[in-house]
Amino acid sequence: MHGVAQAWEAGKLFHIDLNDQAPGRYDQDLRFGSANLKSTFWLVKFLEDVGYAGPRHFDAHAYRTENYDGVKDFARGCMRTYLILKEKAARWDDDKEIKAILKEISTTSKDTRSSTGIRTDCDSAAGAPLRQRHHS
Repeated sequence: MHGVAQAWEAGKLFHIDLNDQAPGRYDQDLRFGSANLKSTFWLVKFLEDVGYAGPRHFDAHAYRTENYDGVKDFARGCMRTYLILKEKAARWDDDKEIKAILKEISTTSKDTRSSTGIRTDCDSAAGAPLRQRHHS
């Protein structure tokens, strides 16, 4: 996720391969969202929040390849997971309770930094929406 955000911020995210894997292992190319649904959600949310319009490629290997239809079903499952998480990300953004909690956290965080005298470079960006880039 952080690597994707850094590529986006640098204006270098032209394409993304989407899959999943268990941490600390070789490149497993598991079905999108099958191993770590939480990080998959945050990745989809990030891509949607910044308005990423580039290609989304599901670089995953079907668990069974009994025939061509089985491979297509697997690919459809990856796309379905992405679309479900995209819808959940939109619901997250519209949820009043989540907005209130994030506002409280942001305010508490700013108050803590002010009272301790600690200043970071990210203070001014706290709570600011993600910048949208339009790649051609």
